[in-house]
Amino acid sequence: MKRDKNLETLSWEHHDGLVVAFRLEKGLKNQTNPKVMTEYLFHIWDHTLQHHFWQEEATLMPHLQQTEEGNKLLSQMINEHIMLKNLLTKLQQSDTNQETILKEFSRLLNEHIRFEERILFPLAEKVIPAEKMTQIGKFLHQQHRPGNKDWKPSFWKEESYS
Repeated sequence: MKRDKNLETLSWEHHDGLVVAFRLEKGLKNQTNPKVMTEYLFHIWDHTLQHHFWQEEATLMPHLQQTEEGNKLLSQMINEHIMLKNLLTKLQQSDTNQETILKEFSRLLNEHIRFEERILFPLAEKVIPAEKMTQIGKFLHQQHRPGNKDWKPSFWKEESYS
């Protein structure tokens, strides 16, 4: 499905988020030291993911909360944002069960992105007026922060990083 150009930066960031989820899955499969993956994940949170959540909430909420369906989907979006933040808090506070938390974070991030791309964004494209969508697009393009694709060590590759 072709994404409205005004939401394309969010979709680019979603692609980066799917890469993060994939990297975590591969790192777990490679039995990478959880501290290596945790460091990576907190970097992603601090430099892109937290900002991405803020962009979605700031731009989509004012328009989608005006419909019953929009409110329902926004509730899911916000709840999932909170769940992801809570998993990061758990990861930060515990040296045990880190693999389980990383696996859950990866799973939830993947599902969350797919929900937004397949359900939330199509609704936004349908109900937000073209003029407002253009304003949103200008804002999002100014705010866009591409993810770090050259993270070292590359723990998701076949070698194991302890």
